[in-house]
Amino acid sequence: MVNVKNVITLKRTVPPLILIYIIKVTLKRTSPNKAMYFRMEVFKLPEAKVIRSIQVEWFEPPLHTKSLTKNLITPENTETANISLRLFRMDPGGSAEPHAHKKVEHIFYMINGQLLLTCNGKNYILNSGDAIHIPPGVQHSAKNTTNQPAILIVINIPPQD
Repeated sequence: MVNVKNVITLKRTVPPLILIYIIKVTLKRTSPNKAMYFRMEVFKLPEAKVIRSIQVEWFEPPLHTKSLTKNLITPENTETANISLRLFRMDPGGSAEPHAHKKVEHIFYMINGQLLLTCNGKNYILNSGDAIHIPPGVQHSAKNTTNQPAILIVINIPPQD
């Protein structure tokens, strides 16, 4: 039996996107006197995608006051299924009520300002440049006790419960 495998890259332009596919062709000959047959499988290659923060709308998330967020990377706007990235702004006096997630773990990275974060009753002060990991099941809340906005990046894995 002869097996020949070729991988071909095909580019098809569909304005304004360029879709790239891999076509896998398998040729088989069962015996020298019989006809050849082939199977063709088409796979879409994953693509990088730039999200322009300025084009994403701010909204106030549930359980938050004086806070706005932008969903920068989500399953809805990219090919990710396992992670999301959000930009948060919490104004002075803003807060997030105590809550916990069954599956979601958070990573917070403070870009600017300061937050008082409470995790399972323990207080943490996050300043610019600080990061914290919050595992699933940990009850957490946040409060901006300063007179300046707090800006942070939040990574959620998975994107939601």
